[in-house]
Amino acid sequence: MRKISQVERLPGPEPEDFGALRESPVWTQIIADVLGENLSLPETREASSRGAVLLALEATGKIRDLSKAETPKGRMFRANRRRFGSYLKARERQAKIHSEIFETKRGWK
Repeated sequence: MRKISQVERLPGPEPEDFGALRESPVWTQIIADVLGENLSLPETREASSRGAVLLALEATGKIRDLSKAETPKGRMFRANRRRFGSYLKARERQAKIHSEIFETKRGWK
């Protein structure tokens, strides 16, 4: 299972708050299906504080490699391969449309 930070970065604004996912299992399942990855949603209520502490521990040399810091396990969301395929096709269609729009715009200049 990969961490979300290791999954391909898509264009768009940076996510600001994933805390709301804990309140919506449906959205978390959709994200797992879109990414095609199993996700574990920890019960951590103060994930930002935990992240700040981990960064401080790294800065002070108490942790050498953040990627090896243990992540609390939580509710598992298993990616549905069939839905992943549907989302992947939709993403490819969207990329084609996006490309066509910008190719057309370039022709207007």
